Amino acid sequence: QEDTAKEGDEHHEPPIDVSFHNAVLAELSVDGEWPCPVSKYPYFLLLARSILSTITIPNRPSWTQNIVHESDGKISVRKSRDGNFFESPQATFVAHSQQLFCVSIWCGRAVVAHCRLIQSDEPSMTLWKEAKCIFDKCVSLYCENVEQTSSKEQKILASKVMLEYGLAEHHFDIGKKGKPYFVKALALSDLDVEVTGSEGRRTKYQEKA
Repeated sequence: QEDTAKEGDEHHEPPIDVSFHNAVLAELSVDGEWPCPVSKYPYFLLLARSILSTITIPNRPSWTQNIVHESDGKISVRKSRDGNFFESPQATFVAHSQQLFCVSIWCGRAVVAHCRLIQSDEPSMTLWKEAKCIFDKCVSLYCENVEQTSSKEQKILASKVMLEYGLAEHHFDIGKKGKPYFVKALALSDLDVEVTGSEGRRTKYQEKA
């Protein structure tokens, strides 16, 4: 009985610090919409977003701001009454962060996860602009002229980028929900896909509909 009790204690989840939990959810809120309040461990998403976003787009203050102004194309900078309070990172940091392989793909994945956690009827366009910017960067880095290369590894990486981009469009409900990117991913992966099965029969209620 003692062994059973100890085993049960080992799997017992620690109590949730409600104030800390709500503070994390507030940090993850976008466009006035909050994440799902019953989500477990949102701190890990906040940590991932903070690190990956900073490394991928060093000059962007936070995900609560649009990446660029649509009017002049300049990077958004948060402002206070006293003026700008976001300091641009050092050039050395920016140069080294751009050398990290595939960090932009992981950042894009984190943005999609962030979108899926938000409770709203419509996907956040602020997050979509960030996701689009990141995946466009991935396409330019890993997918341009990849059809002419003979490297299997490069084609596999490019197909993964296209698949991730398609999933992003699907979850953000953009355009054809990622179908063009899924087709490109299929072509780059050299996979053969077949649909098997027999055609179903309509019920008498479906035939009348």
